[in-house]
Amino acid sequence: MMHFTFIHIALFVITGLAYCQNNENEAALRENEAGAQVQLLTIKPIIQNLKSPSAAHRITAIGFLSRMGPVATEAIDPLIICLKDKSTQVRIEAIAALVSIDEYGKKTIPALIPFLSSKQSILRITSIKALANWYEDSAPALPALLKCLKSKDSDERELTLITIGKMEKAALKTKASIIAACSDKENSVRLQAIIALTAVAPKDKDSMAIFTKALKDKNTDVVKAAKDALKVKKSKTD
Repeated sequence: MMHFTFIHIALFVITGLAYCQNNENEAALRENEAGAQVQLLTIKPIIQNLKSPSAAHRITAIGFLSRMGPVATEAIDPLIICLKDKSTQVRIEAIAALVSIDEYGKKTIPALIPFLSSKQSILRITSIKALANWYEDSAPALPALLKCLKSKDSDERELTLITIGKMEKAALKTKASIIAACSDKENSVRLQAIIALTAVAPKDKDSMAIFTKALKDKNTDVVKAAKDALKVKKSKTD
């Protein structure tokens, strides 16, 4: 008769658990593979709908692709084609979908740069906001963004500064333009200029002078941002 020690029993239990875990992992893998196959089968007709004569249908298709996120990389090129759609709303939705799908913006960033000089402010603003999602990778758009910084629309100037600030050191060559924006007539623009300058050139002596000057700004939010910037400067110096 076989005698089981505590060690034998423990080994049986561990082996059984490992077997169950392996089965669960294999099942999960099969499920993921099946899901991926379903997505591949589903995405093709959706992409075909991007060519629908109905703008409403094209927008619906773009919405589906956007919700699929990065797994819908096959749709990047067709969505970039949609950026030339005759419908402004289709172009706006296509930009949003590309932000969701194109993780690193390699194809989308170059495609959005021409929109920064569009006559339609909604397309400029949508593109500016989109570029902020790729941080320093959006640096190729800086020359065009600097033109947006001169816009008569204060919202556009503000959003441009937010996007530039997201690039941090990659946007260092825009320092002079950011400093100029620190004297903007609009409180919100000056605020974002201080924040952008803190992100782009926190150790710079010119930045230090601007932060110190901003402590006397009439807007309390700008003053707070300047104080925070000087703290960043001090902590990085220490």
